[in-house]
Amino acid sequence: MRKIITYTLFFVLAIATKGFAQKTTFEERAKEIATNIQTITTEEKRQLKVELAAIDEEVKSGKITAEQGAVTKEKIAKERAENIERKVAVQQAELEKLIDEQVAKVMEAQVAEKKTDSIFIGVKSDSLGYTIEFPAMKFNKKAKKDKISYSRTQSQFVFAIGLNNLATDGDLSTVEGNDFKGAKSHFFEWGYALNTRIFKNSNFFHFKYGMSLMYNNLQPKNEMIFLENGNQTGLGVYDEPLRKSKFRSVQLVVPMHLEFDFTPGKCKDGTTQFRIHRSLRMGIGGYAGINVKNKQKLFTESGDKIKQEKDFNTSTFIYGTSAYIGFEDISLYVKYDLNDMFTNNIVPQNNISYGIRFDFN
Repeated sequence: MRKIITYTLFFVLAIATKGFAQKTTFEERAKEIATNIQTITTEEKRQLKVELAAIDEEVKSGKITAEQGAVTKEKIAKERAENIERKVAVQQAELEKLIDEQVAKVMEAQVAEKKTDSIFIGVKSDSLGYTIEFPAMKFNKKAKKDKISYSRTQSQFVFAIGLNNLATDGDLSTVEGNDFKGAKSHFFEWGYALNTRIFKNSNFFHFKYGMSLMYNNLQPKNEMIFLENGNQTGLGVYDEPLRKSKFRSVQLVVPMHLEFDFTPGKCKDGTTQFRIHRSLRMGIGGYAGINVKNKQKLFTESGDKIKQEKDFNTSTFIYGTSAYIGFEDISLYVKYDLNDMFTNNIVPQNNISYGIRFDFN
């Protein structure tokens, strides 16, 4: 089946670049084969359905036991599946032969023309030993790479992962020794960013902006959970023993950073070309967005898994500061929510995350 799909792909590409006199004939024959395959499958399934219904009637009337009926059903289903496989294999062989013939005609027509502005793709096969030529498909990989490497604005994929926790009343020292498991509370972030060189003839200042999804996870100690008490949210004990509990907040944000890139310019053909992420770099800025989802997962001692999705009195609008410093694509990363995690708590708590960040061009 994989061989048929491969041949079909090459034929479709070739037919898009060159018309053939027998195109209509090929389409008619291919359509006929496809119809045959569909008819075979439909008819075999229809007959199977009738036979299974007949067995159910025999079980219902007491002619055979339910166990005997189940065995008979399994036997009949296997036979019908084998019938489908055998009959469809014949049609697939016809389709493969048809594609072989048509692709061979593609080869002959293209070799006769001998286009110079083309790229040659070799196809290795037991039944096909030729090269298919697709005209007017020049591709200069080096030129494309240079264009991407030295463009003033470049797109990047951002991914970050690390630890996550809560700071109480703005005091970062409260993160250590609080009510959350430090090694099991984590965050990750992924998004799309644009990196623009601010000055035309200087590579030092860049403005990075885009959109990201941030996932902040907290795992309380002693298997406690977040509970709402009116407009207040705090940690409490669940009604039954838990193995563990997890809380996740998902945020859609727009990050913006001023990035300092120490990558030197590269002189080529008398002009200076500016590469990025080839040396030390650092960024400072922030983010703003919305909280799109909150979920709490509870894992009971009895093996049940309970999901709770609600707002938990969390802030709808998210904003904070962030910074990173690193070398080439990898950097150390920290972000801090300036908004309170829970809007009406007497003692404010703010989310803080730190870890590793990757910015891939």
